Amino acid sequence: MSTARATNTLLIVCATIATSTTLSCGQRVLEPYDGQAFPDRRPRITWPASASAVTSDNGSDTITVVALGDMTRVGVLPIGLDPLANDGPHHIAIDATRRLFYTAYAYPPPELSVGPHGNHGASNQLGVVVAHSLDDLRVVARADVESNPGDILLTPDRSKIIVTHFELTRVLRWDGGVPDRDGGADPRSSAITVHDAMTLRRINTIRPCLAAHGGAVTPDNRWLIVACNGEDAVSVTDLTSESLSTRLFRVGPGAGVLPDLRYGPYSITLSTDGTVGYTGDLEGRDVREFRINADGSLQFDNARSVRVNAAAFFAAIGPAGDTLIVPTQNPDQLVLVDRAAMSIRRTRSLPAAECRLPHQVSRAPDGKYLLVCEGVHTATRREPGALLVIDPDTLETRSRVETGVYPDAVAFVPAQGGR
Repeated sequence: MSTARATNTLLIVCATIATSTTLSCGQRVLEPYDGQAFPDRRPRITWPASASAVTSDNGSDTITVVALGDMTRVGVLPIGLDPLANDGPHHIAIDATRRLFYTAYAYPPPELSVGPHGNHGASNQLGVVVAHSLDDLRVVARADVESNPGDILLTPDRSKIIVTHFELTRVLRWDGGVPDRDGGADPRSSAITVHDAMTLRRINTIRPCLAAHGGAVTPDNRWLIVACNGEDAVSVTDLTSESLSTRLFRVGPGAGVLPDLRYGPYSITLSTDGTVGYTGDLEGRDVREFRINADGSLQFDNARSVRVNAAAFFAAIGPAGDTLIVPTQNPDQLVLVDRAAMSIRRTRSLPAAECRLPHQVSRAPDGKYLLVCEGVHTATRREPGALLVIDPDTLETRSRVETGVYPDAVAFVPAQGGR
C-alpha cells in the first residue's frame, strides 16, 4: 500500500470515530454510555377511579378502556407485536392482582372465505399468547401457540392460561377420508394449550375435538368445558389430571361433523355455581342446556333447548339468575331466555346504527350488563365497534361507547385499576 493511500485510510478512520472531544485522533478515548440501549418510553396508563371495561379490538390492534362509572372512553390504546401486520388480538383475560392482561394474537389470513365463518379460523400463521402489563402495555411474557387462537381463559385460581384454537381449515381442507379415532388422535382436531399464568410456559397440549372455540372453567378449577364447533360436541377436560384426560359429549341427536353440522356449538356459558351450562349454537340457531355431574360428565336433554332463530353467541346469566341474555347475529338481536321454562321471554332487534354484529354479553363488577358489538369489519370497510350498557330485563340500551375496530370480547379491571 502506498504512503498516500495509508494516510488517507488513517484519516477516514479518525474521522469516523471523532466526536465533540477536544482530544486529537491519536489520543481518542471513547466515553462509556450509561443510558438504556432501548429505553421504554411508553406512557403509564391512568386508570379511572371506577371499575373499567377493556375490549380486545381484533381489527385495529388496540384495546379500548372505558370507565364504568360514567361510561366514558378513557382511550383506544395500541398493542401488538408486528408494527406492520394486523396481529388480531382475539379475546382477553385480566388478572388485576398481578397487573396483567392476556390476549392471543390470531393473525388473519388473506381475504378469502372458508366455510360458514368467513376468515375466522382460516389462517395458516401460528398465533401468540401474550401477557401485557396493565400499567403501560409492555410485553411481560409471550409464547407461541397454534394457528387460529379462539378463546383465552384464566382459571379462577389464576394459575393457568388456556387457549383454544378454532382451526376450521384442519377440517375443511382434510382429504384423507374419515379418520378412525380408535387408532389414535384425529389429525383434524384443534389444539388446546395450557400455560403457566406467570411465565406463559406451555404446560401441555391436547387435541380433544374439531374446531374448539368458546370455553369456561368451573369455579373449583377442575373442569375445562369447551364448545367443539366442528363436530356438534362439547369437550370436558380434567385439569387436575397430569394427562389432562378429556371426554366428548354430543350436544343433541343427529350431531354432525363439518361441513355437515346440525348445531355448531360456539360458546359456553356457566351458572355461578358451575353446575349448569349453555351452548350458543351457530348452525342450530339455538341455545342448549347441559348439567355438569360431579364426575365431569355432561347431561344434555333435548327438551332443555330453545330456538332463537339466529346464530347464538356469548350469553350471560341475568342478575336474578332466572334468565339468560343471548346476543345473536343474522339477525342482530338480543334474546331474553327464561331458564326454568327454557322459553323466550323477550326479543329485541338491534338497529344497525346502535349495534352491528352483537358478539358477547358480560356482567361487570358494578352489576352493569355490557354488550360487545363487532361493527363493520370487511375487506373494504372497517368502522369502530361499540360497547353498550343494556337493561338486563327490558334489553334496552342505556348508553353506548365506540371502541376500536372489531371488538370481540370484554373483560374488567376493578376500581382504581385493581390497586
